Amino acid sequence: MSLTKRRMEIFNLLQKNKAVEVNELAKRFQVSTMTIRRDLNMLEKQGLAITSYGGARLNMEHNIEPSFSLKSDLLVEYKNEIAVEANRFIQDGDTILIDTGTTPLQLCRYLQNKRIIVLTNSLPAINILQAFSKIQLIVACGQYNDISNGWHSAMTIDFFKQFRIDKAFLGTQGIDHHGAYIAGMEEAQVKKAMMESARQSFLLCDHTKFNQTLLAKYAPLTDFDCIITDSQLDRVLYDEYSKIIPLISSSRSYQSRK
Repeated sequence: MSLTKRRMEIFNLLQKNKAVEVNELAKRFQVSTMTIRRDLNMLEKQGLAITSYGGARLNMEHNIEPSFSLKSDLLVEYKNEIAVEANRFIQDGDTILIDTGTTPLQLCRYLQNKRIIVLTNSLPAINILQAFSKIQLIVACGQYNDISNGWHSAMTIDFFKQFRIDKAFLGTQGIDHHGAYIAGMEEAQVKKAMMESARQSFLLCDHTKFNQTLLAKYAPLTDFDCIITDSQLDRVLYDEYSKIIPLISSSRSYQSRK
């Protein structure tokens, strides 16, 4: 298991159990206690955990997400599957919006030969898209957030309210039958403004995000035109969510739409 994936799994355990112990984690991941302490110290530096000699507890004062750099290497294969499917909805002449997050970012890599207008508040997306000569790139303004690597503030909300776009591609930290969730309240308001500006909204959600909730619900599932997910989504979950909203998966056996 890679260092990045182990740290994300430790963070997931923290969210679930509110506390973890060094010795138990060392046994679980088959690494030394010193390695686990380094992992916990990194989570503490991000404001996600409060460490002690024997372990760590979740930092309840700040309901925030792990940093962009921590998440970027995870589930790349599945995020790529989602990007391939999402790209099928984009045609020349479209005006689209790309959200912050590592899953929407993968979509950028497929847009090189499309003549489209792209609005985004994601710095990594800007770094990719600025090299594509056929794309007209419009960059959001506002206060920069180094956790999400993007702009999320009242100015960002006002920015998106100026536009009427064709399609928005949004990420999430979790979904349940009621809606899509993220940790930050301000980011939730930015995502709402994005959806309000779009004629169609597509939720890009890998299989690990299903039945996961966080502090802020930014939209009910029925506000999206469809969810695009990867081939690893459990069939039972696929069938459950398909009753609420059209679901698109890269798996051939699931490839259907209500």
